[in-house]
Amino acid sequence: MRGDWSMKKFHKRQLFLGGLVAALCCVLYLTGVYHFYQAEEASVSQKPLPVYSVEIPEKKAALGINCAWDDKDIGIILETLRKKNVKATFFLVGSFCRHYPQAVKQIADEGHELASHSNTHPDMAKLSQEEILKQLWDSQEAIHNACGQTVHLFRSPSGSYNDLVVKTVRNEGWEIVQWDNDTLDWKGCEAPALIENGTKNLRNGSILLLHAGAKHTAEALPGLIDAIRSKGYELDTIGNLLLPEPYFCDHTGRQYTAGSRTN
Repeated sequence: MRGDWSMKKFHKRQLFLGGLVAALCCVLYLTGVYHFYQAEEASVSQKPLPVYSVEIPEKKAALGINCAWDDKDIGIILETLRKKNVKATFFLVGSFCRHYPQAVKQIADEGHELASHSNTHPDMAKLSQEEILKQLWDSQEAIHNACGQTVHLFRSPSGSYNDLVVKTVRNEGWEIVQWDNDTLDWKGCEAPALIENGTKNLRNGSILLLHAGAKHTAEALPGLIDAIRSKGYELDTIGNLLLPEPYFCDHTGRQYTAGSRTN
């Protein structure tokens, strides 16, 4: 009898320990799942960010060319794009459109994507909501007057923005776009450095920053296009890279389809 009692006690202890181990495993599993989703949520930006790049499967990138001051190299830039069979996105300041409507019309006529770079090139982060709206819609009017097109992409002058700028732009049905590859042409760097800057961090969905009127941009553009293609990338407009709603941006401003997961 004592042996039977000892055996029952042993089995009870085994069952208790087994249950304890199972419960511990369950807790560890749920903790892991919790931390996984915490990390998942942390990768999604808690702040409203512009789109800096786009998560796409294709090896595609886009040239975003800011036009703010004069049109002296627009013809050369357009000739290069034509010869290389590339379509780019031109971010136009309203005052540029008013001073150089023929250049704007030529850009549009050659099939490039037009976008706003504000109306007067202010620091957007220092503006009220009313002033932000005026910059958007006055630039829209200037672009439309020059070439008959309307636009829905915006890039802040000098890349300056805050939460109010991002929310205001998107509430108007526009998209706000930055870049993840800065050629640094605005610093006056020479063609070889400009090309290296524009290609060293390329990835699918990259957006480049260039400036019409910068010292070596027009000169470097043919080599830049060739270098991008040599890495296996196709060039398209920014609008063709962007994902439709619903989407989210992670903490780097990379745009993902809603429901997709980042590492």
